[in-house]
Amino acid sequence: MSQTNKKSTSSTKMWQRHALAKACALAILSAGVVSNAGAVAAPGAALLTTYGTADAVALMSGTSWSSGYNSLWDNSETNSGSISAEINNTTYFSALTGTAGSYPVSITGNSILASAIANTGSYTSSTVPVLSLANSTDGILSLNLQIFTGLTGGSPTDYLASSSASATLDNTLKADGTVYIKQSGLGSANLSLSNNTMGASVTLNSLDTNVVVATPSGYASTSKGSSTLSFGNTSNAMGDPSAPTAGSTGSVNLSNQQGVFNATGAAEVKSVMANVTVSDTAGVTPTLANSISANANSITANTTNNAAVSVFRSTAASSAFTGTVGVTNLQSTTITLGNDGTLMASMTGSGVSVDLHKGTGSTNVTGAVTVNDNKLSATALGNAAGAQSVAGSIAAGNAIIFEGSSNITGASTSSATDLTASIGSGSSNAEADLLINSVQRNSGNVFTATLVAPAITSNLDKLGGAGSLTQSGNTLSASATNNLAGNLISAGQTASIGSITASSVLLNTQKNSTVTTLAKVEDSVISATVGATAVTVDGAVTLSSNTITATAQGNLASSTVALKADNLSVGSNGASDGVQLTPANSAAVSGLAVSTLNVQTNNAQDLSALNQGGSIDLSFKAGATAVGISGTQATVDSNQLTATSTANLAGNRVTLQGTNASGLNAGLGNMQVNTGGSTTASSKTMTERGVDPLTVAMSAGAVSASQLSLSSNSISAQAQLNNVNNSLSVTSTTASGALTGAPNAVAGNLSSDNVTASADIALANAQLNTNTSADASSYGAMTVSTGALTSATTVQASGNKITALADGNAATNALTLNSGSMSNMTAALVSGQRGSNADISTQAAGEVSVNTSAGVVTASSISMNDNAVKASSISNSSSNSLSVTASNATGAGLTITPTASSGLTSMTLVADMALLNNQKTDSSTVQATAGVDGTPALIKLAAGAVSGSANLTLNGNAVAASAYANSANKGFRILAGYIFGGNDKGQSIAMTSPVVMEMGKEMKMSFMVPSAMNMDSLPQPNDGRVYQEKVKGSKMAVIRFGGWASDEKIEEQKKKLIDVLNDNGLSYEEPFLYMGYNPPYQLVNRRNEVGVRVRN
Repeated sequence: MSQTNKKSTSSTKMWQRHALAKACALAILSAGVVSNAGAVAAPGAALLTTYGTADAVALMSGTSWSSGYNSLWDNSETNSGSISAEINNTTYFSALTGTAGSYPVSITGNSILASAIANTGSYTSSTVPVLSLANSTDGILSLNLQIFTGLTGGSPTDYLASSSASATLDNTLKADGTVYIKQSGLGSANLSLSNNTMGASVTLNSLDTNVVVATPSGYASTSKGSSTLSFGNTSNAMGDPSAPTAGSTGSVNLSNQQGVFNATGAAEVKSVMANVTVSDTAGVTPTLANSISANANSITANTTNNAAVSVFRSTAASSAFTGTVGVTNLQSTTITLGNDGTLMASMTGSGVSVDLHKGTGSTNVTGAVTVNDNKLSATALGNAAGAQSVAGSIAAGNAIIFEGSSNITGASTSSATDLTASIGSGSSNAEADLLINSVQRNSGNVFTATLVAPAITSNLDKLGGAGSLTQSGNTLSASATNNLAGNLISAGQTASIGSITASSVLLNTQKNSTVTTLAKVEDSVISATVGATAVTVDGAVTLSSNTITATAQGNLASSTVALKADNLSVGSNGASDGVQLTPANSAAVSGLAVSTLNVQTNNAQDLSALNQGGSIDLSFKAGATAVGISGTQATVDSNQLTATSTANLAGNRVTLQGTNASGLNAGLGNMQVNTGGSTTASSKTMTERGVDPLTVAMSAGAVSASQLSLSSNSISAQAQLNNVNNSLSVTSTTASGALTGAPNAVAGNLSSDNVTASADIALANAQLNTNTSADASSYGAMTVSTGALTSATTVQASGNKITALADGNAATNALTLNSGSMSNMTAALVSGQRGSNADISTQAAGEVSVNTSAGVVTASSISMNDNAVKASSISNSSSNSLSVTASNATGAGLTITPTASSGLTSMTLVADMALLNNQKTDSSTVQATAGVDGTPALIKLAAGAVSGSANLTLNGNAVAASAYANSANKGFRILAGYIFGGNDKGQSIAMTSPVVMEMGKEMKMSFMVPSAMNMDSLPQPNDGRVYQEKVKGSKMAVIRFGGWASDEKIEEQKKKLIDVLNDNGLSYEEPFLYMGYNPPYQLVNRRNEVGVRVRN
C-alpha cells in the first residue's frame, strides 16, 4: 500500500491494518460437548498414544475413553503432513515528499503475522451440573488428545515421510521497511510508529481449557480424585482405553495428552524493519520541534511443539464445594529414525530505526525523540504448560483456584489409602482431593533459536535546547526452552474461607534425553548516533535499560500450593510419614496430606547460550569523526548483555495458613539430575583472529559543561546445572501434628541412596550431577572515550560488571513454622548435593575504562567506583533455614533420643526439629579464571594532562576469581541474590565493605549499599527474608584482627573486647557485631573487626 499526500494538514494520518497468513490443518476424529443423564457410572477417563516402531511403517496413533460425566468435552485431533504459511514483501507505510508543509502521521496497532497451526482446541465451561438425588452422572470432563506425526519405516535408517509446519515472513525486497514513515523536504510534524506487531509463528499442538464456574448450592460429589500416567520410548498412557481402565478421575477432570513424533516446525523472519526516516527538513534553519516516536514495536519468530492451558477456577460467587478437582497434563516430543527433529525459530536482518539526518547540512532536533520498549525475539519451545514473562516469572498453565469464601470439602480426605504422591522413572501417580499431575518429556530433539544482525538504532544531526533522545527498554533476545510448566493450587488467597478439609497433591515431572538446545544472538546492535560536521551537540541523550540476551533452558518449572482457612484440616497421611527422593532411579514419594514433588532429569542434554558480537553504543560523531558536546546530559546506564544456560531450574512453594490446624502435615520434595551432556554460556565473540569483546560504550570529542554517565551496566554469562528455590511455611494460631513414627532426616550417597525427611512438616532436596559440565565465559569492554574535559564536566563510570558464574548445584531451602501453640509437631529439612565427574569452570576478561588521554582534564571530575571483573565457579551451594516460632511447643511425644551420625557417604539426624545438609564433590574440576588467553581483566582510568582542580577517583573496584567445591551459607546467598538482581528492578547493586553479621540469638547479615543510594532509590527485594534498614550513626568500640575469621577466633576477640570495656568502665548495648572487609579471594592483609555500641 502506498500513500502520498501533500495537501491536507487538518488531520493526522492513521494506519491501522492487519495482514494474516494462517495455515491450519486439522484432522478431527471427534470433538464436542455432551451432556448425559441416566444410569450411574464410575466417572473416569483414559488416553493412550503409541509411537510408530522401526519394524513397521507406522504413524503415532492415539485412543481415548471416558465414562460417567454429566458434561463432557472430548477432542481428538491427529495430523500428518506439511503445513505452511508465508507472507512476502508486505508493507504498511506513509511516504511523503514536498517542499514545505507539516504532515503528522501515526502508524500504530498494525499486524503482519504468518501463522501455521497443526492442531488446536479450546474449551470453556461456566457451569457445574448439579447432582440430583436420583441416578446421575458426575460433573465435568475435558478430554483432549492431539497428535502431530510423521512416519517411520521398515528399517532403523529409513524415514519414509516427514511432517512439518512452517511460517515465513520475508520482506527482503522492501528496502524502506515493513512498516515505515518516510518524509523528505517537509516541515516538523508529530510522527508515531508504535505498537505494530510483525512475525512468524508455528504451533504443532495447542490447547486452551478454562472451566470458570460458580459452584451451585447443593453440589456434592463422592468421586475420588486420581491421575495415573506412564511414559516411555514406545507409548504414553493415562490409564487404558482398551480395557477400559480410568487413568484420571474426579468431580472436575481436566485431562490433556499431546504428542509430536518425527515432526518439525520452523518459523523464519527475514529483513523485517520498522523505520522512521526524515530527510532534508524544510526551513532556513531546519528544525524538528515535534515528537517523533518508534515505541513498543514487536518483531517475533516463535515455534512451539506442545502448548496447553488447563485451568479450573471457582469464582467468588460459589457455594460450598464438596468433591474433587484434578488436572492431568502429559506432553511429549520424540524424534527417531534419521530425522534431526529441529524445532527452529530464526530472525535475520531485522530491526527498528529512527533516522533524522538531513542529508546535506544538519537538522536541529528540539523536540522529544523516543525509541523505547521495542522487542525483537526468536523463541523455540518444546513443551509448555504456562508462559514465561520477560522478567522470568511463570504463569500457571495447570491451575486449580478457589476464589470464594465457601468451604471446601474433599471426597478422599478420610482415608489414608486414598492419598498418593509418587513419581518414578516412567510413571507419575497422584490421588488427592485437589491434584495436578504434569509430565513433559523430549527425546532426540534439536531446539534452536537464533537472532542474526538485529538492530535498534537512531541517527540524529544535532540536539539543541530542550531536544532529547531516549532509547530505553528495548530487547533483543533468543530463547530456547525444552520444557516449561507453571502449576498452581490456590484456595483462600482472595477471600476468607471457614474450612478446608481436603488433601492436595502437586506433581511435576520433566525429562530430556539426547536433546540439543541452542540459543544464539549474533552481531546485535543497539545504538544512538548524534552529530554532524562542524556541529556541537547539546540536549539530552539516554541509552538505558536495554537488553541483549541469549537464554537456553532444559527444564523450567514453578509449582505453588497456597491454602488458607480458619480451620485447615488436611491431616490424612498416605504411604509414608514424609518425603523420600531416590536420584538413582528418578523416584520421589510423599505420604503427607499436602504434597508437592518436582522431578527434573536430563540425560545427554547439550545446552548452549551464545551472545556474540553484541554492542550497545552511544556515539557523538559525524561519519567516523568524533564531535564535541556542550551542556549535554549523556547517559548509558543499566544495560545488559547476557548469556544464560540452565539445565534444571525450579521454584517450589507450599504455604499453609489457618487459625486451627489440627493433625497437620505437609511435604515438599525437589529432585534434579543431570547425566552426561554439557551446559555452556558465552558472552563473547569468536573470530578468525581470536576473541573479541561484547561492548557497552560512549564516545565523544571535546566535552564542556556536560554530565556523562556509563554506570550499572553488565556483561555476563551464567551456566547452571541445577538451581532451585524451595519454600515450605505454616502459619497458625494452634497446630498439631500427626506423625506416627520417629522424625528423622537422612542424606545418603546420592548416586545410590535416598534423601529422606520424615516429619509432620518435611522438606527434602536432592541434586546430582554425573559426567557432565557447566562452563561460563564473558569477555567485555565498557568504555568511555572523549577528548578534553572542561567547564565542570563530570564523567561517571561506576557499578559496571563483567561476570562469569557457573553453578553445579544451587539450592535455597526454607522451612518456617509460626504458631501461637504447637503440640506434637515435628519438622525436618534435608538437602543433599553431589557433583561426580562434573566439571565447573568460568572465565571472565575485559575492561572497564575511561580514556581522555587525547585531551586535558580541566576543572572537571572522573569517577570510577565499584566496577568489577569477576569469575566464580561453585560445585555445590546451599542456603538452608529452619525457623520455628511459638509461644508453646511440644514435639512428637515419642520416646526419642536425638542422634546425629555422619559417614563418608551418609548422614542421619533423629530429632523433633532436624536440619541436615550433605554436600560432596568428587572427581571434578572446579576452576575460575579472571583474564584469559592473554586478555587481561582490568579497571582503567587514562587521562591526559590534568589541571584546574580536576578530581579523579578510582575506588572500590575489583578483579576476582573464586572457586568453591562446597558452600553452605544461608545469609550470604540470600543477600547476594538481592544485590545481583533479585529485586523488582532486576538491578545489580554494588556491595561495599564491611559485611556485617549480628552475633545474637539469630544470625543477621547485612550488606552496605553505595552512599549514592537512599531508601527511595533502593529497589525492593523479591525475597521476603531481605529487608532494607536505615541505620543511624552511633559510637562503637571495636577490636581489629587479621587473618581468616573463624567462629572460635571471633568469640575470642569478643571476650577480649568485653574485658577492655569492663576495665575502662564503659557500658555497652548488645548485640555484638562481626565486620568483614575483604573478599574471600584475598589471601593476605585481611581486616576483621568485632564491635559493639557503647553508651554515651
